[in-house]
Amino acid sequence: FAFLGDRNQRGEKLTLKSTTFDPNTQTITVIFDPPVPPGNTVSIGLKPVRNPDYGGVYQFGITAYPPGENSPGLYLGVGRLAIYDAGDRW
Repeated sequence: FAFLGDRNQRGEKLTLKSTTFDPNTQTITVIFDPPVPPGNTVSIGLKPVRNPDYGGVYQFGITAYPPGENSPGLYLGVGRLAIYDAGDRW
């Protein structure tokens, strides 16, 4: 799922055209329909198949691409995902 804003100020829900995961490159691709106009903050919710074996802060790169074939990407920075050790609890 995706929406405008952040977790503290949720805005409009965004429509996703498609989402894919490439296990070879460890890449998640999210395509919005319609495209999100520049200047907006977008939050994307991810549902893991399973958590990593170890808790910690996992960092990943975020790149945005404008609509169109072979459009140049713009690296937006690093995203962070915190995974907490649950011990023996499930």
